Amino acid sequence: MPGVPSGRACEGCHRQKKKCDQARPSCSRCTRLQMICIGSGQRRYKFKEQHGFGVSLTKGQVAKKLTRRESFIDEKAVPSTPSNELTLMANAFIETISKSTDLRFNLAWTYGFFLDDVPRRLGTNEALDASVMALVDAHSNFCSYRGVTTSVLIKYSRALNKLRVCLDDPIKACASETLCAVMLLLICQGFIGINKGRFTGHCEGAAQILKARRYFNAQDDFECKLVLTLRGPVVFEALFNPKIQFSPREWKTLVENPLNADTTWGIQVMHCLSRLPPYMHRARAVLRGDGEDPKLLDEINTDYKALKAVLGELHGRLAAVEKRMVDGTPLLDPVVQAHSILQRIYGLCLTFGIIFGCVLSALDICNTEIYLESAYFSKEVLALAELATRYRPLGTSCIPLYLVAAWVATTDCSIRSSVEKVLAEYQWDYVRGREATTTISELEQICRHMRLLDLYPCEEEPRD
Repeated sequence: MPGVPSGRACEGCHRQKKKCDQARPSCSRCTRLQMICIGSGQRRYKFKEQHGFGVSLTKGQVAKKLTRRESFIDEKAVPSTPSNELTLMANAFIETISKSTDLRFNLAWTYGFFLDDVPRRLGTNEALDASVMALVDAHSNFCSYRGVTTSVLIKYSRALNKLRVCLDDPIKACASETLCAVMLLLICQGFIGINKGRFTGHCEGAAQILKARRYFNAQDDFECKLVLTLRGPVVFEALFNPKIQFSPREWKTLVENPLNADTTWGIQVMHCLSRLPPYMHRARAVLRGDGEDPKLLDEINTDYKALKAVLGELHGRLAAVEKRMVDGTPLLDPVVQAHSILQRIYGLCLTFGIIFGCVLSALDICNTEIYLESAYFSKEVLALAELATRYRPLGTSCIPLYLVAAWVATTDCSIRSSVEKVLAEYQWDYVRGREATTTISELEQICRHMRLLDLYPCEEEPRD
């Protein structure tokens, strides 16, 4: 169309006549300059009033023609652009999980593909609707470097109130949509930075909902995807939060998911991880002198060896994918996406390997091999973090967790110093002008907990 730019550059690049890579939600130039990116990848249209010349009509002919035209419009009326609040919210949310959205800012890629099923469930649960609204606003501010605004906090507070209402309803409290709302608020917490402590209340709440339901519908793909995503955070939360107490049967139900039934090593890893919180509880009881547990050390060693075997397999897969990657490979390339997934899984297994090592070293202090393996895991995490920078910020949201474990795993001051530096760089993506990153005292507190030096953590402290 004459007079309309044919390119799809954003407003900033078009105005400055700069080349735009059209990445979404923010192009590389706007991201680098910390500018708000508007219109990236969108085609522009310009509508002009049409002026024609023809034979003049009499008043009767004009009236007759208008009548026919109005009748045609009534029969063939084109619907207007969707403008109600629910549709606008759904469109905004879809933009955050679309496959065309940059891997570094894509919510579904980072937090789980259960998000793909959320739009069709909007309008059925008020807690889910409010949580989506809060998450979309927080994600938009995060991508445009605007920080935490009053609008985000208001929407987050409103979502909490809606969640309380749903939890007071016996039927809605057990609905998968309510559980999804909890998961969305857990994601939102990361953007607005209110989880200063070690524990995240929403993850504890999700665990309580899962425990109260006592089941999940294996025939419901949405629920399977949701539990598949949520089980990792719940297991990790249980390592630090004594309020999360599942029986062995409940842990087994949580970690067994039909969506990963075809990955033997995946099931094996999840079973190992689900037994880790009870292992830590039993180990503390032994160290306190509450009684003997002769089978404990052998059970932990069995799972630790199984986890190390999986780590070896993942390391080989990751190395094979890295050989196929070349500089400049686009983020949407399948090889790059496979690399990102393997990095995330490998880092998570390294982290749990470190925690297994901490528990074993507390029970078997003469086993020097465990210390050497933990030091190796620490170096692997550090190397992984340095290679994963291309996926910042959202694509590396788990890296700070891995780095904290790496700090705990080693006593080498030089390695710890390197970990602290890289950790500060990664956490800056989320703090941006707010309170500084994890302090040394906090790292030491986490170290004491993971190495079982605090025999009475939180609610386990004895009463006078």
